[in-house]
Amino acid sequence: MSNIFDICNLDDVPKSIKEGLKRDHFGDEIIQLFKIANRPLTVNEVYIAHFRMFSSSMNSDGEYKIKENTKPKTKRQIMLKLYNMSKEKDAMIEAIDRGVYKLKKNEPNLFDL
Repeated sequence: MSNIFDICNLDDVPKSIKEGLKRDHFGDEIIQLFKIANRPLTVNEVYIAHFRMFSSSMNSDGEYKIKENTKPKTKRQIMLKLYNMSKEKDAMIEAIDRGVYKLKKNEPNLFDL
């Protein structure tokens, strides 16, 4: 049996159930960046990485261009999201210095032991 708690892959869930979920896609994107980096990141690094990964595509000249129908996040939006995510009750990231955040190490799940 697959992980019944997995909310990232909802292919097996009816549309009527999916509509009742409230997902934080912006927060998911930020967590994904920290997992890719596997190290602490500054606000500037998250800002640029988020633009490159989620708001742009690379042209034949190796330059990033804004994707059609996409509005890149501002640095202020990134900064506020990082701060708010670090203050959540079960925060997945934490501030380690001014403008520097890292992914928190999760405690092992009892079922994973």
